[in-house]
Amino acid sequence: WELSVVGQTAVDPGYARRVAAQARTLGLLPRIRFLDRLDDAALADAYRSHHLLAVPSYEGFGIAYLEAQRFGLPVIALTTGAAREAIIDGQTGFLVSPGDAAAIARHIAHLDGDRTALAGMGMSARLGYKLHPTWAASMAGAAHWLESIPPRQ
Repeated sequence: WELSVVGQTAVDPGYARRVAAQARTLGLLPRIRFLDRLDDAALADAYRSHHLLAVPSYEGFGIAYLEAQRFGLPVIALTTGAAREAIIDGQTGFLVSPGDAAAIARHIAHLDGDRTALAGMGMSARLGYKLHPTWAASMAGAAHWLESIPPRQ
């Protein structure tokens, strides 16, 4: 297995160093790639070359969930934030309680060991993406709602 960590390390360099140090201590550093921030083309390539997305942090909008599903990746995310709107637990990915690293590990191990389940969940994720409203449709709905509010007199 290989883990890719994508994110701008300059936001919190101390945290990035601690994560790398812990990976080194556990002997996992050779299996982990720290990719920093990726442009759109590199991010698309990363999605294409991976089997799932795990996001063990709070995401208010969760665009990464939809991006991953576009590429047919199941998503493992927290039960908080936007994940419940984008992920159908057990179908397009898994939802776990905040801080439950053991559940994340179990789901990853399950999908790694059952490639049929991984493929099925990936197909469901892709379908879920196609059924999700586009950004343009969401903004059109928001604009319509805002325009329906009568102006103050």
